[in-house]
Amino acid sequence: MSDIEATQDKNTIISHLTQWVPYYLSRYVDWYMSKPEDRVSWEDLAKCHANYRSKGGKNKTPRWAEENWLPRGDVQKAMQEWIKFFRKKDMALLYRNMMDKAMKGDTKAADWVVKFGESDFFDDSADEMDSFLSGLNIPALKGKV
Repeated sequence: MSDIEATQDKNTIISHLTQWVPYYLSRYVDWYMSKPEDRVSWEDLAKCHANYRSKGGKNKTPRWAEENWLPRGDVQKAMQEWIKFFRKKDMALLYRNMMDKAMKGDTKAADWVVKFGESDFFDDSADEMDSFLSGLNIPALKGKV
C-alpha cells in the first residue's frame, strides 16, 4: 500500500469512527487496532487532542487508556466498526496470499481458494438490492401515509 493510500485510509476510518465516538477516541481506536509497527508513537498520538493529557499537563499512558477507554461501550462499538471497515480489504489480502501459495503448489491453500471462491464474499446481491431499494420512493415506509 502506498503512503497516499494509507493516509486516505486513516482519514476515512477516523471520520467513520466519529459516528460512534468523539474524535480523540476515534484516533485512539485506530491507533489501538492498528499493527504496532504501523502506529505512530504514543507521544505523537497524544498531540492530537487535550484528552490525552491529565490535568497537570502530562500525557496519559497507553495503560491508562486501556483501563479507562477500552471498557466503554461506545469504544467497543467503534472497535467493531474498525474491524468491519477493513474486513474486505483484509480478506482480499488474505485471498492474494493464499492464491500465491496455491500457485506454488500448496494444495491446502488451493482448497482454501476454491472454498473462498464459493463463499458469499463475492456475492453482491445484497448491494444490488440496496441499490434498487434506495431508488424507490414509498411514502408508507417513511411514515407519510
